[in-house]
Amino acid sequence: MPTNLLFVRTAGNEDVQVVQLPIVDFLKPRPPYLPIAIPSDLSSEIEKIHGEPHIWWVGQFMSYILRLQPPNAAYVKEAKEKMGFKTPIVGIHVRRTDKIGTEASFHALREYMVHADDYFSIQEKVEGRPLTRNVFVASDDPSVITEAVEKLVFFNKISIHSCEIHNFILCH
Repeated sequence: MPTNLLFVRTAGNEDVQVVQLPIVDFLKPRPPYLPIAIPSDLSSEIEKIHGEPHIWWVGQFMSYILRLQPPNAAYVKEAKEKMGFKTPIVGIHVRRTDKIGTEASFHALREYMVHADDYFSIQEKVEGRPLTRNVFVASDDPSVITEAVEKLVFFNKISIHSCEIHNFILCH
């Protein structure tokens, strides 16, 4: 077992190894492989396909770690179909209850939409045609969804907001 990684055992299951990944800024001693490091034997090939090879590498790594297992993939596919989820789409997560005043500043929905509008304007120029402006709005505050439905008249809105933990309402 490498000595530069911290392996911990899970409570009640000694057969499972978990790699603990603490905040990078506080690792002492610093392990030899952290972003922005990439495998040296792959670096020249990655550099040919991406201007920022370390970003590509981390993206590939995270895509693998976070891949959906078949039952979850089927659930997501069904939910997307029910919501009318179509591309291109801009996803917006508007947090209100747990971050405002502690870790984040309040931002009005219209501030988020400026960036969504910019994205669609650029995509329309790239594709040379008007696009349906699909927007997925997620929030822990039901009033954000109400505001989106009332005010985002130039966007096709798809939304979900949580009412209780693990209890979601789909809104069109």
